[in-house]
Amino acid sequence: MFKLDAPTLLITLTAIQWLLAGFLLVQNRKEPGINGWALSLFIHGFSNLFLFTRPHLHPYLGIVFYNACVMVSFSFSHWALGQIFARDVPRWQLVLPVILSVVSMSSYLDDIGSRVVYASLIVSMQLG
Repeated sequence: MFKLDAPTLLITLTAIQWLLAGFLLVQNRKEPGINGWALSLFIHGFSNLFLFTRPHLHPYLGIVFYNACVMVSFSFSHWALGQIFARDVPRWQLVLPVILSVVSMSSYLDDIGSRVVYASLIVSMQLG
């Protein structure tokens, strides 16, 4: 059995997300929300590259910007699901998680425990 390290898995995940985004754009352009879903996958893959290079980046880029990108990605997913099910998603539900992420990650830059707790709360809020 071979071992995979985290950076290899991040690059693989990014490639898979971008491939899926491309396939969605080519295949199902008529479905409502597919463009948002593809954009969500692309942004999430982009954020994985920041996670990959995090040891070489300033903490604000590696932590705050990464988490903001993830929350933007989840917001596009939320919006896309609303489009698929013909429901309007209030803009505050799309913007508030990003703002909360930037504020909480900036406030707790040196405390990974608090960052994990706040990121988990924000994602659970988005999923709810």
